[in-house]
Amino acid sequence: MEILLRPVSTLAPSLISDLISDLDAISPWSFTLGPPIQNLNHAYLPDRGQFDADGILVHLLNEINDQGKVIGLIDVDLCTPVLSFVFGRAQLGGRVAVVSTFRLDNRFYRLKPDPGLLIERLKKEIIHEAGHLGGLYHCRNRWCVMNASASIVNIDLKGFKFCPACLNYLKERGNNGP
Repeated sequence: MEILLRPVSTLAPSLISDLISDLDAISPWSFTLGPPIQNLNHAYLPDRGQFDADGILVHLLNEINDQGKVIGLIDVDLCTPVLSFVFGRAQLGGRVAVVSTFRLDNRFYRLKPDPGLLIERLKKEIIHEAGHLGGLYHCRNRWCVMNASASIVNIDLKGFKFCPACLNYLKERGNNGP
């Protein structure tokens, strides 16, 4: 499965190019860089001061054409109607997902910036959302990349890899397991 990464223009191009080569090396999919995401203002919720993750998914879906699967990379705070925040969001078995760096960055927690840690967290969340695009639900294995992340600690503890059960599911569905 090939996945197109579409960053907002405010994310550093060097971060994106390093990210793509790392993702290709550690995940079962091939990632390529797509055109930047333009205006996200339609998804802004002024009463919450956040962006509606589902609204961004709809925006990406409307722009997708025949590009296969797309993950938007953004730098704003995401929420859903029932969750106060999310690190990312995907259509289960669908074509679009979004991941935000906003709460993955140490600066959100008033900690010293750590670009390396930000990249590690971002890779895990991109692979996690790609797993949802591949049809995977959350996994109970706390080390599996598909384990749910209710906090940044959950992301830091889990690995980059799929557990054997999740990997087997992807292989059975033809999602190019490693």
